[in-house]
Amino acid sequence: MVNSSLPTSGDAGILAAGPVKNDDDRSRPPLLSLFFAFQIIGGHIGFPILLAISFALSNASSRHPLFINFCIIWVISSVVFCML
Repeated sequence: MVNSSLPTSGDAGILAAGPVKNDDDRSRPPLLSLFFAFQIIGGHIGFPILLAISFALSNASSRHPLFINFCIIWVISSVVFCML
């Protein structure tokens, strides 16, 4: 008697096609959507506006280039993180 749950050599093409997707794969947990909303609002909108206001209002003090680099990298990393 052969165990039918084990794949045979004829099933190799079916197994190589990839996993079968359920209807659950298309749904996204609500906390993940909330996380992306905060990421986009904070990293793409809020932080650049805050930086622009901060740099525009303080002409008297000069900032260290490391701080400016940190702020620019923060915005770039939030954009790249949302693309992943």
